Amino acid sequence: MKRIIGFMLLTVMLFAVLCPIGAQAVTVYDYTLVSKGASYTYSKCYTTAGMPYTSVDGKELTDGKITDEKYATEWIAFDYRLEAPMYAVIDLGKSYDNLGKFRVYLVATAHSGIDKPEKCEFHVSDDGKTFTKVGEGVYESDSAENTWCTLELNGKVSGRYVKVDMGEIPLSGVFVFCGEFEVYTIEGNDVPAASIPGIELKNESYLKSDGDYITKLHFGNTVEYVMKDFDDTTKVTAFSANGTKLGAKNVLKTGDYFAKIVDGTEIDRLYAVFEGDINGDGKITLNDYLHSLRIDKKTSTVSGAFLKANTDKNRIKNHFCGVINMFAAYPHHPVAPDVHVTDYTKHSLTLAKTNDGTYTLSTTASNGKALTQTFYKTNWGTWNIGALNVGGVHLAGGSTDWEYVFRAKGAKDGFSGGNHANEILVDLKIYDGVTGKEIKLSNGQKAQNLEKIKIVEKTKLHLGDSTKCYAAVTRNYTFYGETITLDCDYEFLTDMEFSLSYTCMFPVNKSVGLYCLFRNIDGTENYVETMEVGKADYSGPMYKNNAATECVIWGKKNTDYAFVVKVDTVKDSLDNFRNGSKTFYWDMNTSSNKLYFSRFPDSTYEKVEKGTQWHTSCSWTVFCLDEK
Repeated sequence: MKRIIGFMLLTVMLFAVLCPIGAQAVTVYDYTLVSKGASYTYSKCYTTAGMPYTSVDGKELTDGKITDEKYATEWIAFDYRLEAPMYAVIDLGKSYDNLGKFRVYLVATAHSGIDKPEKCEFHVSDDGKTFTKVGEGVYESDSAENTWCTLELNGKVSGRYVKVDMGEIPLSGVFVFCGEFEVYTIEGNDVPAASIPGIELKNESYLKSDGDYITKLHFGNTVEYVMKDFDDTTKVTAFSANGTKLGAKNVLKTGDYFAKIVDGTEIDRLYAVFEGDINGDGKITLNDYLHSLRIDKKTSTVSGAFLKANTDKNRIKNHFCGVINMFAAYPHHPVAPDVHVTDYTKHSLTLAKTNDGTYTLSTTASNGKALTQTFYKTNWGTWNIGALNVGGVHLAGGSTDWEYVFRAKGAKDGFSGGNHANEILVDLKIYDGVTGKEIKLSNGQKAQNLEKIKIVEKTKLHLGDSTKCYAAVTRNYTFYGETITLDCDYEFLTDMEFSLSYTCMFPVNKSVGLYCLFRNIDGTENYVETMEVGKADYSGPMYKNNAATECVIWGKKNTDYAFVVKVDTVKDSLDNFRNGSKTFYWDMNTSSNKLYFSRFPDSTYEKVEKGTQWHTSCSWTVFCLDEK
């Protein structure tokens, strides 16, 4: 049983006037799962593809088994094309008068035609015919690929049958994957409010909890990043200094705070303190120094976290003037390498045609080691960027795409382009990037002493029928040695609809890509640290919602290399960050991560009209950080 806490309030109060806990009575609830093994009925699901999830035995939803594997037998695939609305109804076997919690385990991130339901409403019934709605579930995670959608009631309801209504259609695609449906009863006992634990940091945290404050913070720390150091995040929410709720990706400033709120009553609060950020704007400027002088002279008064941030006026001045770094002594995540793409370093390049399906570009990297980059032919005939190696160490690529991929409405398997087929080759030509002379090689032949190599690849995108193409694409690759640029020109031959798609990607080995720093267009930076060993079933988190046109990627143990990946065409490549996912980093599998620059709405389709033309431009640069 899971222990939760609720408060017995005499009145309903707004957050701004939450009552102090004092000696108030608190009801501690025990949840008891009563649905395990129960029988159920459900709307029609997809059972004809031969994949594991299509083998339905009528026990999946209440057998207590959940999985993060994408297509395992634990899932059932609700299909709105077969029956809508999509639903499941559990028969608990008898009536309970103290039902208080309901939840379903769902695929929550769109892929392969699978997406969240448009809603998860829970209903109860005594006879299995007439149902009463008791509320709508909330997703426990806004970034995980699979998560629970949960409804916790403030009171109790009665019934024998419980229904989850998942609406007429998923947010995108055709399937809603559900792995478990749980129903709980609740019982409560009064305990003193003071017995409820507050917000505690993990013993191993580098942060410090100083009374009512969290200190040792660094600028750029996000809500999500700091909450990783909490011993328990149950019922903990972050707020700005003015009381506005913050999301996981919001960057904290002095005065923002974390509150543990249980059934409308605040149990504990911890304020964020950034040394020197006295005015709470998330940076240290001349204004903070002048503010510190006024506080010292008692001509200005601040309190709470803002006073705590006023450590010493001379330290603030010296930090602002660049004499010291106040944060250098604070433990924190590794500092991103100070790498920027300003110009392309000249290299002597060799291009070899290894075989009918592979070209290999080679040069000497700036650290004196051999650099090779492959360019390979896919099974359907187009050519893509392949594996990058330096000094015999595999750094990036090789098994998934760098180029674009579009989630096109009606496409076979949901996608077209990149590593997902539904694209045909029209023409491929290779040139000396300086002279413009075409390079023609037979298997085993080489072209040497090149400064730039330009590859022009013309293709057409389709939905599965190569005789009916919706867009013509010209890819212009330029290989400079340690930098690759890709300019794409698109012309749409028919109207087409797209949802969340990617106009530039970067697959990187975790040994050199554990960390990602997003350089956002507003001048801020967000940082991501991924798992050193990711999940084998590709269910790792996706760190989304970063309005970044440039990212720095680097490793923890292998610090010899860093990467800068850039997109220069904000409108055509990123649609000015109008979609929810924006730029994100996926903790992809056990050994690799992947960066995505996304376009189009996350869960709905957007029309692109015939005749529309785009130009997109991006680049990938590897920096060799050790000396020659």
